[in-house]
Amino acid sequence: MKRTYHPQKIFDQLKNILKHPASTPTILSALDVPKKDKSSVKKILKTLANQGRIIKLRKGVYGLTENMEQIEGTLQGNERGFGFVLVKGGEDVFIPKSRMNGAMHGDNVLCRVDEIDREGRREGTIIDIVTRNKTNILGAFQFNGEFGFVVPYEKSYAYDIFIKKKDFNGAKPGDFVEAEIITFPSKDFNPRGRVIKVIKNPEAYLSSLDFVLNKHGIQKEFPGSVIKEVKGCPDTVEESALKGRISLENKIIFTIDGEDAKDFDDAVSIEEMNDGRIELGVHIADVSHYVIKGSQTDIEASKRGNSFYFPDTVIPMLPFNLSNGICSLKPDERRLTLSCFMTINQEGEIEKYHFKKTSIKSCKRFTYTEVFALLQGEKKEPDDKLVKTLTAMNKLAYKLREKRFEAGSIDFDIPEPKITLKKEKVVSIKASERNDAHQLIEDFMLVANICAAKYLEEKIDCSVFRIHEEPAPEKIKGMLDIIKVFNLVPFHEKTEINGKFFQQILEAFKGHDEEAMVNKIVLRSMQKAEYSTKNIGHFGLGFTDYTHFTSPIRRYADLIVHRLIKETMDKEGLKYQDSELVDITAHISNQERTAISADRDFNEMKIIEYLDQHQLEIFEGIISGITSYGFYVELTGYFIDGLVRMTALHDDFYNHDKERYRLIGERTARVFKMGAKVRVKIAKLDKLKQEIDLELA
Repeated sequence: MKRTYHPQKIFDQLKNILKHPASTPTILSALDVPKKDKSSVKKILKTLANQGRIIKLRKGVYGLTENMEQIEGTLQGNERGFGFVLVKGGEDVFIPKSRMNGAMHGDNVLCRVDEIDREGRREGTIIDIVTRNKTNILGAFQFNGEFGFVVPYEKSYAYDIFIKKKDFNGAKPGDFVEAEIITFPSKDFNPRGRVIKVIKNPEAYLSSLDFVLNKHGIQKEFPGSVIKEVKGCPDTVEESALKGRISLENKIIFTIDGEDAKDFDDAVSIEEMNDGRIELGVHIADVSHYVIKGSQTDIEASKRGNSFYFPDTVIPMLPFNLSNGICSLKPDERRLTLSCFMTINQEGEIEKYHFKKTSIKSCKRFTYTEVFALLQGEKKEPDDKLVKTLTAMNKLAYKLREKRFEAGSIDFDIPEPKITLKKEKVVSIKASERNDAHQLIEDFMLVANICAAKYLEEKIDCSVFRIHEEPAPEKIKGMLDIIKVFNLVPFHEKTEINGKFFQQILEAFKGHDEEAMVNKIVLRSMQKAEYSTKNIGHFGLGFTDYTHFTSPIRRYADLIVHRLIKETMDKEGLKYQDSELVDITAHISNQERTAISADRDFNEMKIIEYLDQHQLEIFEGIISGITSYGFYVELTGYFIDGLVRMTALHDDFYNHDKERYRLIGERTARVFKMGAKVRVKIAKLDKLKQEIDLELA
C-alpha cells in the first residue's frame, strides 16, 4: 500500500531534523522515505520552500527559516582572511577568518549574525554561498618544489590558488597568469586550480578590456551550445510566425537611436484623434519569440542578465545574429514586435492602454542627432509626413515630461563621459549629449514601462518590477549636511522628503559652478534602483508602478516581462514559479551592478591612460570632497577625481573643519572648500591602482 505524505506532517518533522542545514538525501534518510516515494517528498520540500516555510540554500540543501536568522549580501574580502558581508539597505556584517567557510571575495552569500562585538558591529558566520563571483583569477605564478601557486593580483582575495604540476600549462616562476579554479576553498584547504593562460605583457594586459572583463567575471564569448543553437534562427520573418499578429507594416513607425547603435529594439508611432487625444504606439522587438525559456540561449542570457557596454565595444546578452539580426528593428525589414498602444488625453494622462502581438516594417532609422536637427529646423527631411510626426511626438513628450515632474520625478543632470578609442587608445573624451530627441524616446519608453507594470499587476500575482526605495534617513542627513554649506536652498526641519524636495535642491543649483557636483551628491544619497517581485514603486521617477519592458535585446528583465505579458494575453499557464522570479530578480540586479562597476573601471582606466600623455598640462577642477588627509578635485572635462594630499600643501599647515567641509590654513587662513574652483597639475599617476595624485598649479 502506497504511503501518503502530508506537507504539514513533513514540516513538523523537519523542525527536529533541520537544527542545521541538511541535504536532501540526509532529510529523506531521517524521514525514512522508501525509494519509490522519494520523488513525492522532494516535491513537498520544494513546495515548503516556495511557501517560505523552509529555505533552499543551494541545490538540494535546506534550512529551517526560523532557525536561520539569515542575511544575504555580497562578500567584501580582505587579504588577511576576514571579510564583510555588504548588506543592501542595512548594516554590514563582519566575518572573522575562521567563519568564512570557503567564501571568496565578491561571492553572493548568506550569513548568520552570531554576536555584537565591543564596537557595536555585527559579527557573523557564512552559512551558504548562493553564487560564486568568478572562477578565473589573475596573479603571479610561484613555484615550490613539486607544486605551484598563484598569488592573486587583487588583494581582496585572501587565498593563493594551489596548482598541481600537471596543471602548470607552461607557466614559470614570476609569470603573470590567469588561473581557473577547479575546487573552491574549504575551511582547511586553499582553492585548487590550473593555469589557463600565461600573460606575456602584464602591464598592457592590466590596462585592457580583457582585464576588466576578467576582474568582473564577464564572459566575452558565447558557449558553443549557444552558437550552435542560434544558427537555426531564420534571417527573415517566416510567414507562419505572423499567425495571430496584427500587421502594422504600412504605418509610419520608425526607430531613434544613437549613431553607433547596431541593435534597434524599440520603435514608435503616433496617431492624432479627432477629439484631440493621441494614440502613442511603442513597438518592441519580440525577442521572446526566438529565445525560448529553458533553451541554451535563454540560459546564457539569464546568466549575463544584460549586455555590457564599453567605449567602442559591447558584450551582448544575446548572440549578434539575434541582437543585430532577426530581433533588430532594421528599416524596411519585417520584424515581429510586442506593441503597447496608449490613449493619452490633452493633459498628458494615460486614459487606457492595451498590448498586441504585431509585425512592423520600420520606415526610417533616425539618429538622435538627425531628429534634434529636424526639430530645431536645422535640417530638412524630404518626407513631410515624418517631420509632422516628429513634431507631434515632441509636443507629446513635453506634455508627458511636465506631468512626470508634477508627480515628483527627479531629473538628474549628470553628464557621462563619451570616450572615443582608436586601436584601444583614447582619441577624445567628451560629455555625452542629451537633447530633446533623447528625452522624447526616454519619455515614451517610461510610459510604456508604466503600462506594462500596471498590466501585469492586474493580471498575475507575481511579476518583475523595477523599484527604487525611498532614501535612508542617514543618507539624507549626510547629503543635507554637505549642501547646507552653500546656503542656496531654504531648508526647514519639517520639510517633507519627497521627489519635489529634491527637485527644489537641484533647481537651486542650476547654472552655478557647483551644479554637477551637487547633482552627484544628491544622487549618492539615493538607494540603488533594482528589480524585485515586490512592487513598492519607483521613488526617483515618482511612479507607483514601473517595470522594464522596452529593451529585451539587452536586458533579461524585459525579456521576462514580455513572456509574462504574452502568456496572460494568450491565457496560457504561467511558466514561472514565484520563487523562480525572486531568484531571477536578485541575480539580474547583481548583474546590473556588475555592468555599472565594469563600465566605470574601464572608463577610469582609459581616462588615466589619456592623462598620462598630458602630465605637464595644467587642469581646471572643482573641489569635490574634503578629508582629513587632503581634498579631492574633479578635473573639468575628464570625469575623474584626483587627490591633493595635505602633504602637498606647502604654504601652511591646514586644519580639517568637518562641520563645514573645508580646510583652513593656520597662518594664512586660506580656505579650501567644497565646490571651489582650483587649478592643478598631475604629481603622480598610478595606472594599475587607478589613482591620481595632484598638486596645486
